[in-house]
Amino acid sequence: MAVQLMVDVDKTPFLERMPPSSRDQILVNSTKVRYRAGTITFQPDDPDRAEILVSGFARSYLTSSEGRQATVRYVHSGELMGAVLVMGARFDGSVQLVTDSDTIRLDVATVRRRVEADAALASALAGDLALRYSRTVRCLAVHVFGTVVERVAFDLLERATRTQISTGMLQANVSHQEIADGITVFDRSGNYVSFLSKPDLTKFAAVFTYHAADNHPLPDTRSASLGEIALPA
Repeated sequence: MAVQLMVDVDKTPFLERMPPSSRDQILVNSTKVRYRAGTITFQPDDPDRAEILVSGFARSYLTSSEGRQATVRYVHSGELMGAVLVMGARFDGSVQLVTDSDTIRLDVATVRRRVEADAALASALAGDLALRYSRTVRCLAVHVFGTVVERVAFDLLERATRTQISTGMLQANVSHQEIADGITVFDRSGNYVSFLSKPDLTKFAAVFTYHAADNHPLPDTRSASLGEIALPA
């Protein structure tokens, strides 16, 4: 039997997945927080925390003992950070605010009490956890099986905000080191960045465009002559 979802969790902000009464309840004792770009707001062994990203952009990542970083999720405006912690699970990673950002810091104890009593909130939280799982699997698949070019393309696409995608202007302002961190190939002081920083070498910039799978380029055009990389849906 086919099941039709009432809410598209991939496109609907967390607070909009529940009725106003549920929103009002989980915002009790919440506070607004403004972060500067580069702030690490979640770290391993920190007290449990949950925040909704109101504006800005963030990334969730893991760090190895050698200092290498593996980005496992990019967080866009309207999304919840800390759902795993709300449910009592452990997260051995960190969250970095990539741009100046505003959040709503929820009171974890309040959210946990409401989850037990409010089916709409529980459904919204379950949808968020399912979305996190889906995106993490997608990121891991590219990290493990993708070529360096595929990883860079995926990383740049993931960094684009929903507003940029909706307007057709897909842009990502990112440094070589941030790409290296995102694709988990080089450590923070690796040869990749040193190589690109040499002044006597010609620099090249990779340019990517995207299109739907059924929207093929016109025959005998430059676009048709170039290779393509199929990205996971």
